[in-house]
Amino acid sequence: PPNVDIAETASFGLVHVLNRSKCTHWRLKRRPCGYFCRPEARRRAVAVKWNDKAMTLIRSISGIRGTIGGAPGEGLSPLDVVRYTAAFGQLMKEASGTASPKAVIGRDARLSGPMVADLVRGTLVGLGFEVIDLGLATTPTVEMAVVGEGAQAGIILTASHNPKQWNALKLLNAKGEFI
Repeated sequence: PPNVDIAETASFGLVHVLNRSKCTHWRLKRRPCGYFCRPEARRRAVAVKWNDKAMTLIRSISGIRGTIGGAPGEGLSPLDVVRYTAAFGQLMKEASGTASPKAVIGRDARLSGPMVADLVRGTLVGLGFEVIDLGLATTPTVEMAVVGEGAQAGIILTASHNPKQWNALKLLNAKGEFI
C-alpha cells in the first residue's frame, strides 16, 4: 500500500510495518523507530523467519518472551518456563542467603497466564520459596510488592505489547528492579 514502509528490527527479528503518516518516530527522525509505537503498527507486526525458523523466543534485558508452546528452545514451552524459573530462583536463593526466601508473582490477563503462573509457582515452591501470588496485577504493582513484602525476588508474567499468543517472565531482584 502507498505510504507504508517495512523495516526489520534485527535484534528481535521482527518486521515492523509503519504507516508513515501515523508514526511520530518516522515523521521526526525519517526512519523506523524499531518499536511498536502505535496501535496501527502493532496490528501489522509479523514474525520473520530467521535461518528458516520463526523466531519466537526472545531473551533480553526485559526478561524471556515467547509464543506459548512449541518445541523447547523455540517458543516459550512449559519446559522453558520451568527451566528459566528454576535458574532464576536458584540465583536469587543463593543471593539471599536464606533457606526459605520469598518471591512475589503477578500476571496480566492473557489466556496462558494461569498455566504459566502455576508452572512458576510450583517451580519456586519446589526450590523452597514462600510464594506470594498477586494474581492479576500490573508491572508496577508487582515491583512495589517485592519491596513491600520484603521478598528476595519477583516474576511478572506479561508480554506487554506482544500479541495474545505470547507471554513472558520479567525477572525482579529484591529491590523490585529488572535484572
